[in-house]
Amino acid sequence: MKYPLEIYINGVEVDQFSDESVTIKKSVKSFKDVKKLFTDFSKTFSIPTSKKNNKLFKHVYRVDTNAVDARVLIPAVLKLNGVDFKSGNVSVEGTQFKDGKPYSYKIRFYGKLTELNKLIGQDELTDLDFSSLDITSPNFSSLFSSQVASDAIKFPLICRDGRYIAHTSDYDFAQTEGLTKTKNIAYSTTTRKAGYYGLVDNDMIGALRVKEILDAMEDKYGISIEGAMRADYVEDLHLVLQKTDQTTIEGGTSSSEYNFSNLSGTVNSESTLAPTSLTVGLPAGEPFIEYDGKIRFKLTTTSSSFDGEMFIDGGLSKTVTSSNTYSSYTSVDSGDVITFKVSTAQTATFTLTAQYVVTETEEDPFDGSIGTRTDTYTISGSVSAVAGGTGAYNVSPNLPEMKVSDFLSDMFKRFNIVAQVEDDLTINTYHYDHYINQGSEHNISEYVDISSYNINRPNYYSGVKFTGAEKKTILEHGFSKVNARKFGELKYLPESEGNVIDGSVYTVDLKSHLMPIEQLTDLNNALFSGLNIMLLTDKDGTEQVCKPIFTYLKRRTGGTSVAYDSGASVSSKSTFWMPELTYTQNIVSPTNGIIGNYFGSELSEIGDDNYRDLGIYNLLWRNTIALTFDENKRRASYTAFLPLRLVKDIEPNDKLIIHNNTHLVESIETNYLTGESKLELVLITEADTDMFETQTVQNTTGSTDYFVILDPTTGHLDNVTLSNNSTDTSVGGLFVEILEEL
Repeated sequence: MKYPLEIYINGVEVDQFSDESVTIKKSVKSFKDVKKLFTDFSKTFSIPTSKKNNKLFKHVYRVDTNAVDARVLIPAVLKLNGVDFKSGNVSVEGTQFKDGKPYSYKIRFYGKLTELNKLIGQDELTDLDFSSLDITSPNFSSLFSSQVASDAIKFPLICRDGRYIAHTSDYDFAQTEGLTKTKNIAYSTTTRKAGYYGLVDNDMIGALRVKEILDAMEDKYGISIEGAMRADYVEDLHLVLQKTDQTTIEGGTSSSEYNFSNLSGTVNSESTLAPTSLTVGLPAGEPFIEYDGKIRFKLTTTSSSFDGEMFIDGGLSKTVTSSNTYSSYTSVDSGDVITFKVSTAQTATFTLTAQYVVTETEEDPFDGSIGTRTDTYTISGSVSAVAGGTGAYNVSPNLPEMKVSDFLSDMFKRFNIVAQVEDDLTINTYHYDHYINQGSEHNISEYVDISSYNINRPNYYSGVKFTGAEKKTILEHGFSKVNARKFGELKYLPESEGNVIDGSVYTVDLKSHLMPIEQLTDLNNALFSGLNIMLLTDKDGTEQVCKPIFTYLKRRTGGTSVAYDSGASVSSKSTFWMPELTYTQNIVSPTNGIIGNYFGSELSEIGDDNYRDLGIYNLLWRNTIALTFDENKRRASYTAFLPLRLVKDIEPNDKLIIHNNTHLVESIETNYLTGESKLELVLITEADTDMFETQTVQNTTGSTDYFVILDPTTGHLDNVTLSNNSTDTSVGGLFVEILEEL
């Protein structure tokens, strides 16, 4: 049977050959290639170089006309019986000539997913607009303490230089023990020990919520991202803002200048204090009375390298290079304009204190004795310096090098996500199990040619390896040395009757790090301190240039406080964010976990196993891999002649029944000239369908416990509390117990 297919390009119906075969393929994630996201596409087909088509393509084969750019995808709509069937794009791939004259255009149709690819192109994350998130004059001490979960940028405990230790009673332990490039971050006293005790501004590394990246993509590309990509455990994943230059936070290596522009204080009535300058005014002299002025200044900061400068009428007068140390005095006269600035390549807050002294000297005309009176005025100001020279913490300069397409690929592979793109560029995203769960069932037995069909082995690979970027940091290397694998990695290498399966290992590889996290031991009592840190350094304490790093965070309230050095004294920080291996809904909790930032099974930062079963593979990939590798699965190839309603209605997540056998769709390739459809399916047993059906799950532990399910309504993973014998529903019967520590 021939299907009445009409092709509209840029709203114009194109002329077609009456005998030209147009073949369009629908496919879901290929079980031969677990990276592929589905989209519809066609084989190359030809349309005539008719007057209408030439007008549409503007004689693309000619170089002397303003022809259609053959590199550009052109909006197209396919219709069946005049009703819209598929929207997408076409590409012009060439022109065929006969007898020296243009005869036909070769074109190919792609589904809407290519519209997204076309929009994104080779854009980097830095091409997205994050300017609304920039922080002007950042107070890093306050930002470190902020605990608002919705904050776009957080500053968690991440060590980028040297190493951190915790000692709650001996603040200068690192120095007295002769430890180099080591800093005690556990609070015990306000006393400073620069470089050895307490965090400083320059230690801060931002972490950007994935939600903000998705929002920025929506704004730039005019798309709407919905579904699984908007689950809280996806949106609350954070991208570490580590620039690939390891010298400073923003990658700058040279000093930048910052003017003090918020001067305040009191001065004598003859002088004028403006936000940016002091204009000196001295009282007019009288017989036997003289007035003199002088000024000095200091800067208080945690910066270890800076030049503080005081200018008189634009000329450099005094310089300071050490924190909390005054310059010598310099004389000033009426009319002198005093300004201040600081130069540094580091991130720090600089607090200015200037002492302006007016001295009145009076000589007694009778006995020649001298009397003096001195008035001292204090002028204050501050400026925030951010490495890179902006004076603000700007997101874009701190972003790691990563293409937008690579970011999406990371999220899709990490969370086993399938994407559908609607005509309005709404991107509906699903975890694969939920996507199949939402499909329909069609019995197509009567339309399938069973005179000849193929049943083949289920896969072309001997196993799968889930892994991340190559090891760079000391914790990554240390974990690998002890465990003979990278952190977060999982290898699935099945055997059959003791024999290795034929084929190569297919690798699901993220281009980002799966990073281990360390909880510091309190050296005062050898107990865990409760302080989780991420190390970005090697064994020598040198910052490493890493691939992008994604991490979960949790709020820390109470317990061991963190020391923060402001330059004048050290303060105690009892609330802050820490990196976390498992998403626990932003809080410290042994029961609130939903999913880990690792594929396999990992112990927590303190070595317990309450979240050991919350690996990504166990929650989101197990069924996909079962379809690919289980020995009782088979790949089936059929030929069918489907009625038009089924050609239109069958979706890649549907189940097809063929002579009492159940199949999942890998691809359906339909020839609209002949009506023939080639079906590439996965043959599964009736029991296998339970992997994707909504099932009732029941707590039979004998007590109230916590479980992770795949909610059939939202399609998201969820943490639920169930009393003994109570029930819930979950896609595929996913029911993972969280093991509470006794």
